[in-house]
Amino acid sequence: MAGKRDRQMEQKRATLNIPLARHRDVLSWDQTTIDRLVAAAIEAAVKVGLKLDDDAESVYLKEAEKRGMRIDWGERAVMFSDKDIRDTIDVMRKTRPVPAPLREATTTAGREERFLVGNGANLLFDFEAWDVKAPTATDLVTACQWAQGYDEVNELFPPFLLKDTDQQLVTIYSYALACKHCRKKVYHEQPTEPVHVKYLDKMARVVERRRGYFQPMQHMEYINPPFRLGRRAIATMLARVDMGACTVMGVGPMAIGGMSAPVTVAGGAVAALAEVLCGLTFFRLLRPGFGLETVICTGSLDLRTARVSYYSMRTHLQNLAAWELVVRGLGVDCQPLTWYREANEPGMQALYEFGMAQSFFSATVGRCTPELGGLACGNIFSPEQAVLDIEIVKEFNELLDGFEVSEDAVGLEEIVNARFEQGVHMSSDHTIRHMKSGIPFSSALFRGLPAGAQHNKSRTQTQELLDMAHESVKGATRKGQAAAPDAELGRELYEFVKEAAREIGVEAPSLL
Repeated sequence: MAGKRDRQMEQKRATLNIPLARHRDVLSWDQTTIDRLVAAAIEAAVKVGLKLDDDAESVYLKEAEKRGMRIDWGERAVMFSDKDIRDTIDVMRKTRPVPAPLREATTTAGREERFLVGNGANLLFDFEAWDVKAPTATDLVTACQWAQGYDEVNELFPPFLLKDTDQQLVTIYSYALACKHCRKKVYHEQPTEPVHVKYLDKMARVVERRRGYFQPMQHMEYINPPFRLGRRAIATMLARVDMGACTVMGVGPMAIGGMSAPVTVAGGAVAALAEVLCGLTFFRLLRPGFGLETVICTGSLDLRTARVSYYSMRTHLQNLAAWELVVRGLGVDCQPLTWYREANEPGMQALYEFGMAQSFFSATVGRCTPELGGLACGNIFSPEQAVLDIEIVKEFNELLDGFEVSEDAVGLEEIVNARFEQGVHMSSDHTIRHMKSGIPFSSALFRGLPAGAQHNKSRTQTQELLDMAHESVKGATRKGQAAAPDAELGRELYEFVKEAAREIGVEAPSLL
């Protein structure tokens, strides 16, 4: 009996129970206020409607009219009834009902977590030049080699969009190139044209056959604020379901408080929800029978600088407000996209914004990891920053991992035997047994008293931290370059690149 009790004690851990992560009541407003704002969003959706941009030949306006939607031909907008919107909410609720509890009381990734890296940025940060550059296919190969050689990376999303390749082929070509030069899990970018849906689905199935995992097609499109949806987004979404690549259609808002939405948090949240309801209702009526989802991503205008902010505290509040209108107001589960940061270079501001977003949103809407290596609101990728970000996540995992509370971990005999002697615990058997769970997890940051004893203006802690990240990137890249590329898979995927190029009528780039 005693042995069984000891085994039970050995399995016990104490972990951080972040209270807000368990409940849906992140914000303090009452249900009456939430219901009033949801009603305002529905009213706005009915009165404003959805303007179809770039539909020069009225293809989608005419199709919408045939489907029974009312068209404001003067504004080239689709109009919805109150019932249309509420029927959409019903489908959303059936697709993603709110679980109970909304989030687990405690979530921990543990010490062995490996990471997904890449954010589809427009630019690459060149550490040596301390500047950004338009990335090329050669840069992508190097980034893939870095990911292959960096032990902390488990999955790779294209880190940036190629600028030396025909833009109609970039998504397809990058997938083939990345799969060739990185043998870890590789994902493709979100399709932006119907032709991407066709070929990415075929390529993902080849990868599944050869590597044993399948990437579902991303099913999100975003409103072009305010209340506008472009031809490309419509055509690509319809291609997803018409080709059988997706069973769910998703629409997210891009409302900008003070620019395309009211400057107030409440007004911005209402506008964001109204945009989502318009977009999803439009797609539901065009293609009934599919699931409907949303995520929340908004911004706010900094009226002092006339620049859009996706990281400011006001933006965070607006995202949380819109998220709660969906979750507590509609009864629909969704995620606020919280991973943007505004620092435009690797360094301490980027680390602050990353750590703050991770800890704050983990404490409110459930554990999240902001994009690794992404800078300037997702427009820049830096492998050096990804290295630093991973160290911060490991630090946070150390907190979430908790601690053992077995009798051996308590170490009562260790305490009693030491009594008044100093330094006993530095080399005891108990310390040796538990040192792996007792020492600081990350060794990247300066620790202890020696960290405060070094002051050198030419060799600051910040500079040494950045240099450490750069040396890590160079070492991992050399290791990845020594690994053999998956040439056979690369060649098979490249056949789809050539086929897509012929269909589009452009020349296919060579497979590096």
